[in-house]
Amino acid sequence: MAQAIAEQFFGCFISMQNWSDTWLPKGISTYLCGLYAKKSFGNNEYRGWIHSELQEIVRYEEQFGGIVLDPSQAPAPIPASMASPAQPPRAPDPGFYFPVRNVHTMSPKYLEVLRKKAHLIMRMLEHRIGQELLLQVFNKQLSLASNASQQKIGSGLWTHMLISTNVFAKAIFTVTGKDMSVFVDQWVRTGGHAKFNLSFVFNRKR
Repeated sequence: MAQAIAEQFFGCFISMQNWSDTWLPKGISTYLCGLYAKKSFGNNEYRGWIHSELQEIVRYEEQFGGIVLDPSQAPAPIPASMASPAQPPRAPDPGFYFPVRNVHTMSPKYLEVLRKKAHLIMRMLEHRIGQELLLQVFNKQLSLASNASQQKIGSGLWTHMLISTNVFAKAIFTVTGKDMSVFVDQWVRTGGHAKFNLSFVFNRKR
């Protein structure tokens, strides 16, 4: 029920500008549903849900390839440095059976995991800018859309009822003053996940 109510605002009232922006209404609505779940069922239940989503995303990406939330625009090239070693060649495209640039040709499983990854990206944004500021970004989008919905179609304001990756990044900059372009390039326009290898040494003499 909480998921459906959130989708009434982000998904129905504010819709995606292009199919490649589908991660935004899915990610925002699931994030808001998660806040309700955390409040209603407790932090342990919420963290268990997040952990299960993370494990499913990692398994899927390791088997089939990285999920690119917004494939409409390539990430900005990383500036080359004379001191940095040469980057290893990128792994070849895993080769999905159907193109993933359009929601009509995505597999149902890919779309399901995409929603979960979009949710986790919203949580990363929460940790980056804070929950209060992130909610202010959502409220700003709702305020602009609410004002636009009361205007005539020829006013040119109806674009505020559409959300895209670039519009969302600009809204974050307007509210927080933080440029999230690097974050977007790394986590939204690039697939894959972080992987850490840890080791330790135990000294019995100490």
